[in-house]
Amino acid sequence: MTELQPIYALLYGSNLAPNASAGDIASLARVSRTHNSEHHITGILLFDGWRFIQYLEGPQSSVLKLIQRIAADTRHVGFLIRHQGPDSSPRRFPSWSLGYAMAKDGYTFDTFDKAWGDETITHLMRILPQCELEP
Repeated sequence: MTELQPIYALLYGSNLAPNASAGDIASLARVSRTHNSEHHITGILLFDGWRFIQYLEGPQSSVLKLIQRIAADTRHVGFLIRHQGPDSSPRRFPSWSLGYAMAKDGYTFDTFDKAWGDETITHLMRILPQCELEP
């Protein structure tokens, strides 16, 4: 996909809501792929059983509309944007309308919890090899 404008990147973290089921997350990712593809959004959702890290990239208006929907979703709590803004680099996940990965252990996200801004991208890329990518 050729970009006509710089991509807008956004990364947030949150926790699974007490009344939500971890089993719903993989199906949520599958449904989200269609929406993201239609709106030229790519990215990845990481989950460790109770914490989420999601990175989205695409046209600014599309990413911001999507993040409003995500923030209002009652299946997670503690929603916190850790990085957002225009990104002059190429897309990090150009082939994934939404990649989904499970952390292999509960400690994978611990270093991420202290990261902000551009540093979150570095942490995301370090965490990713420690996760099991789901189709």
